[in-house]
Amino acid sequence: MTRIRALRAVAALLAFASAACSAPLSRALLRADLREVRVERSATAASSFGLDAPGLVHVHTRLSHDSPAPLEELVSAARAAGVRWVCLTDHTNPETGHALPRGEVGGVLLVPGEEISLWSGALLALGADRSIERGDKKYPGVVGRVREAGGVPVYGHITHFHGTPPAIVDGIAVYDLSDDFRGTPVLRMPAALACVSSGDPEKSAEGYLLFVQTGQRDHRAIWDAFLARGPCAGVAETNAHAKFRYLGRTFDPFEGLVGLVRNHALVPGVDEASVLEAVRRGRLHVGFDAAADSSGARFEAFRGGRPVACGGDALPFDPALSLAVHLPLPARVRVLRDGVPWREGEGRVLQFPVDGPGVYRAEADLVVGGEGRPWVLFNPVRVLPAGEAAR
Repeated sequence: MTRIRALRAVAALLAFASAACSAPLSRALLRADLREVRVERSATAASSFGLDAPGLVHVHTRLSHDSPAPLEELVSAARAAGVRWVCLTDHTNPETGHALPRGEVGGVLLVPGEEISLWSGALLALGADRSIERGDKKYPGVVGRVREAGGVPVYGHITHFHGTPPAIVDGIAVYDLSDDFRGTPVLRMPAALACVSSGDPEKSAEGYLLFVQTGQRDHRAIWDAFLARGPCAGVAETNAHAKFRYLGRTFDPFEGLVGLVRNHALVPGVDEASVLEAVRRGRLHVGFDAAADSSGARFEAFRGGRPVACGGDALPFDPALSLAVHLPLPARVRVLRDGVPWREGEGRVLQFPVDGPGVYRAEADLVVGGEGRPWVLFNPVRVLPAGEAAR
């Protein structure tokens, strides 16, 4: 009897959540506004620095103890969401070095890797060719072993560390999708899960925008502190497991998560070496594509009307330099220099003359539902003192 009552309670909760997810004063109005915003989208000119290839960082498969999902589910969902590449990050497992798939599977490039849970946070070993030995658990030792295994070391769950970790990695996760879900208020969670678990990517996107998404400015503050010390790529982590499965329903299915936030890498071609190099250098932007596809967004440095650098690059200061933001939709744009707001504007194409050295990065907010929502985070262009060689 107790089990029957529990099942009835779960069913009632799902019914309530589904109704909330479909409430006319929430989803219907948001959907209408999204349609109105997206109708203005147009393709930007192709970047001279590479092809825009959307992808995911931090995704689990059955090799993780907490992910029962078949690989086919991930590949199918990624392909449907326009995801071109996925960096897999299964928890430490001796098999990850040889059992993880590598290369193109079903039209999606799979890059093997590992999530090393240490220091209360995580180190993502992207592209490592073997499982990383724990051994000496000090930061330099573990990061060094990731590089020895051919991997790109990236800090994940950056706000979970006890104290700020040392800036000795190639990048950090400047947005954590799982953190936003964990932080969703209790009264909003049933409606959010009803939307995400529906199997409808559009419904999932609306639920994410209504109930889940935040700015995570604490992550960006940590990123700016890292950037003050040297180059550090910023990526978004999905942390998808597809593990919550009850009563024949998956509450965190891949198809509900993989299209919400994507990393748009600038690559000469979609292959493992090119993707890892784009992640290592920061030649990518984070797109909160639940609101609108950010493909084609660009942040570049120009000299004499010619693009000479893009996000992730460094170059010496020149009075003729300017920074330009190109977007497929009009948005509110902020440019920060050394972590401090420097210039802002609104539109589809914005250009700002550079008046001195600094670390310049840009953010774009899309106005949806009457409020500005995070839409694009660009990796920085580092302008060095005149005469200093770019690394």
